Amino acid sequence: VVSTQSTRSDAGHTALEVDFANRWIGGGVLNCGAVQEEILFSVNPELLVTIFLCGMMEAHEAIVITGTEQFSLSTGYSRSLQFAGDAPLLTTTPTHVAMDAV
Repeated sequence: VVSTQSTRSDAGHTALEVDFANRWIGGGVLNCGAVQEEILFSVNPELLVTIFLCGMMEAHEAIVITGTEQFSLSTGYSRSLQFAGDAPLLTTTPTHVAMDAV
């Protein structure tokens, strides 16, 4: 089901959030990246652990991550990316699926 009315924070455990990732999960989050994958890892810092646990993804692989919490909100993209406050506390979290965008 695709909803155009709810936000990412509304989805909770029923959501499957896809990260069209770099083949190295996390992309440039620890360098200077500030696009889709890096923003996801910045507002969900628990995702950073996957950088150290997972190797380079092959084209046929995906990484499934559950149980992480979003700690902050952001606005903008790339050079206009900014902190937008604390994320609301959620009782459930989405499942993240990272796959190489090839």
